[in-house]
Amino acid sequence: WIQENGNVDFHEMHRTLNCGIGLVIVVSEENKATAIRELESLGEEVSVIGHIEAGSQAEPTVELV
Repeated sequence: WIQENGNVDFHEMHRTLNCGIGLVIVVSEENKATAIRELESLGEEVSVIGHIEAGSQAEPTVELV
């Protein structure tokens, strides 16, 4: 509705509004299977979207791939 009636570009809609992942839960690798099982048992749709690893730079970085 906002996009149509406000004449807002598709890319601007997704840049401005939260149209992506609704919730991110971070767990250790050894707890991943348990967390997935528990969430799915509650009817949640689970997607593994990344991992955390130690960096080699002095400054913190985030890499989206």
